Amino acid sequence: MTSRERVEAALAHREPDQVPVDLWGSASRINTELYMAVAKELGIDPEKTGRLIRPGSDTQYEDYALADALGSDFRHINIGKPKGFKSYKDENGYVIDEWGVGRSLVGLYPTIVKHPLKDATLDDLKAFQVPNAEDPGRIEGLGELARHYYEDTDKYVTACSAHSGQVFDICQYLRGTEDFLVDLYEEEDFARLMIDKVTDYLIRLNLYYLEPIAPYIGWVEFTSDFGAQHASFISPQMFREFFREPYMRIFSAIKEKYPHLKIFLHSCGSVNDLIEEFIQCGVDVMNPIQPLCKNMDSAALKARYGDRVTFHGAIDIQQAINGSLDEVRDEVIKRVQALGHGGGYILSPANHIQRNAPVENVIAMFRYAKEYGRYPL
Repeated sequence: MTSRERVEAALAHREPDQVPVDLWGSASRINTELYMAVAKELGIDPEKTGRLIRPGSDTQYEDYALADALGSDFRHINIGKPKGFKSYKDENGYVIDEWGVGRSLVGLYPTIVKHPLKDATLDDLKAFQVPNAEDPGRIEGLGELARHYYEDTDKYVTACSAHSGQVFDICQYLRGTEDFLVDLYEEEDFARLMIDKVTDYLIRLNLYYLEPIAPYIGWVEFTSDFGAQHASFISPQMFREFFREPYMRIFSAIKEKYPHLKIFLHSCGSVNDLIEEFIQCGVDVMNPIQPLCKNMDSAALKARYGDRVTFHGAIDIQQAINGSLDEVRDEVIKRVQALGHGGGYILSPANHIQRNAPVENVIAMFRYAKEYGRYPL
């Protein structure tokens, strides 16, 4: 099978020749420092093959020479930067984005430290201007790149998330997590207006982003973190009350215009009690299925949802990827056996691989995926 045929079989819940594997998607990248070390070990020169796609983050690069060496079945499109806005540093040294959200380095990671609507009134929110969704810089050159990936490789092509975070996340960026969660209970008018503004923006942004690339891609990715280690941030009832309709509006707008596209959703943490809600919203591919989070047992998830959604990810990066080679091998075997039967599984790390993972373990994870992911399992 070609890579594209392999992924399409898994998505159709048929067993391909082997479990597909993914690298460099919205939630399956490698920490920059670790990427450089893995590339060196594989004899790959990042200056020649690496592409800077997320400057300022701790996972700045994608590299398809490295992905191909590890056996990935994918190519990914990333939205461009707007021409009409450039991030800047304010008087506090915070990096301000096009929403007015400010970030600063806290420890090793960029962290949101300024929320532009933290003290806003309802009138302030009504007057608040969202970014320009149709800035031409966002899609410049994407159609040509997507066509190249589709016509000149046999890889499965996807669109990475058009925005870091979705409705639930962006509202927290704007308001602050604690204040926004309180708004859901005590300032419902404010919360609903903010949710509607963000939803309308994301519909425009995604439809604009997809226009030049839709003929060449198979799914579009969304990242929205509803889970912590031991529970979801909100109850299913709260999701249904505030977020089901907005997410359904976004996903439906895409599927109405591009019926062939599938919806990929990344949501970290313990989200077992929300997966049914996600499916009802139109999600086709669920990531990352973090195995060490509460109520996220791989076999139980496969039994409950496996006939309606494709699982993507699941390889533990909290412990196994940092352990011995035997532990990495056992982790790959465990996830393949739990999630791979009957198709419906794409193997990938359960989020970006962090800097403390041994180089040999990263390489071994993909090698073991090929060795133990052959069908019949």
